[in-house]
Amino acid sequence: SRGEPEARGVAECVLDECEEACITCARASASGVHPCTLVGQECHDYDTAPSALANWVCRCTEGAGETFGAPVAACEVDECADGTEGHTTCVVEAGQLCVDVDMRPEATKTWWCQCPLDSKTKAQLRAAADCGTDECEATPSNADVCRAAGQECVDRYTHEPNRWECRCASGSGYQEGRPVEACEFAEGDECSTQAGVCSAAGQYCVDPSRAAGDWTCVCAPPTSGSNVAGAVATCALDECTATCPTCAGSTCGRDQRCEDAAPFADKTQDWVCQCPAPSTAAALGARADCGIDECETPAAQDVCDAETSYCVDHDHHTPHNWQCVCNVAGQGHQMMGRVTCKDNECADPVNLAVCEGAHPPQRCLDDDQTTADDWVCVCQSADGAEQTAPMGPVAGCAYMGECAVAAKRAVCEDAQQRCEDPSPTTEGDWVCSCMGQLAGPAAVAAPAQCGKNECHETLCTAVSGCPWQTCFDVGQECRDPDQAVENNWECHCVAPASGSPAVQGAASCANGTALAPSASADSPDDCEWIECWWWLIVLLVLLCCCSVVLAL
Repeated sequence: SRGEPEARGVAECVLDECEEACITCARASASGVHPCTLVGQECHDYDTAPSALANWVCRCTEGAGETFGAPVAACEVDECADGTEGHTTCVVEAGQLCVDVDMRPEATKTWWCQCPLDSKTKAQLRAAADCGTDECEATPSNADVCRAAGQECVDRYTHEPNRWECRCASGSGYQEGRPVEACEFAEGDECSTQAGVCSAAGQYCVDPSRAAGDWTCVCAPPTSGSNVAGAVATCALDECTATCPTCAGSTCGRDQRCEDAAPFADKTQDWVCQCPAPSTAAALGARADCGIDECETPAAQDVCDAETSYCVDHDHHTPHNWQCVCNVAGQGHQMMGRVTCKDNECADPVNLAVCEGAHPPQRCLDDDQTTADDWVCVCQSADGAEQTAPMGPVAGCAYMGECAVAAKRAVCEDAQQRCEDPSPTTEGDWVCSCMGQLAGPAAVAAPAQCGKNECHETLCTAVSGCPWQTCFDVGQECRDPDQAVENNWECHCVAPASGSPAVQGAASCANGTALAPSASADSPDDCEWIECWWWLIVLLVLLCCCSVVLAL
């Protein structure tokens, strides 16, 4: 580590693991050269505190991407990303698809504009494609005319008006602007007798061979599905992927997800655009309003210290709910304020092993979690008091009181727990205590019931990957229903969103509506209060009248 000396005080030291002088980094490769440098990538250390190790990343110098503790496998440059010339030309201005066929950093000007996906897809290099107009798709009544006759509507001349055709299912004939009067089937073709079964379901009949019983009904575009020999096909219409007049096309764009809850041919115009997580906002048949990310406002950016924390806004539709979150998961987060990151050094399995691996096992204690390298091992002395040693076992520590009896402490040690006697002069009060990352109340003269709360923040050792972080990143709550069982943690939706919890992953949450204060059952509206006051006045007048009558 390095830093300026401080007269009569502690110096502020930093340890940049990206510097060649760093021993930790030099060990990362046999040559002693940092692994990022070996592949021409940039190294960045997210936390230069001397106690924060193994939190460096390799970043692409050309293209995008970064990886913790290792070089990026493949850097990519997508010339169709938002804000690029390709995205503006194809998606924003022409409403078409943008495709970058070669995203290597050295390959430039390789983006194409592509027509919406269909059987006649066209593309144009670095310019909007000339897609024409498919009159079978643009005018549903044209397709209905052909489908009613068991035929398919085809527009082979999308740049010429009124050139759509009906085509026989067998491909034996075309007719412009109306159905073919008589479709021909070859001799022995089972569709000559079975075509009516398919046409009644709005499908086409196909006989792939002259073998008996292998004719099948085929879904009529834009529907698709599986075919069964000798029967009507099961067809579906996913309006998010198909091309049709009611389909989504490019409405949702690249940043929102399209979902068709009922992908059936008779269920149309039911697709929605879904905002990316953690937002649960969605819109039927249109782009969703994903709200405002308050982390992009100057107020939040000025508060969260970029060197130690980052900003998160889990609900873009609720104001004043952004948080500052420590870069290292498990060190803390603060709602709408600067966060003080706390590092419980005794949550580190390595430090725990130093104390608990001593004989007898000792406790690890970190009283000041804002200061590094101040954890201690704690040992019980003969009088029941505690002795401590900085960052190492207490010398000369021995079993005290009843724990000195091998048979008693074996009860604890057989359960991989620590034997402690809080009062060596009192008989029968020795206890077994949990060790490691397990927790639970100590038990007198018996093994303790220990478990691990997999949702605890202190179990996180990186920015992502732990249960707490997995749920937190999508604005959900992590819960461990049974701490005696491993790998059963759940992510739960946070009100007003609702949905079933998911085991070891993010839950599927739907928008909820919070009860407005004016609609609360405990808050009558103004009219109700006026009515109450009116009856109260009437009651007082009646009481006065009764008093006068009695006085007379």
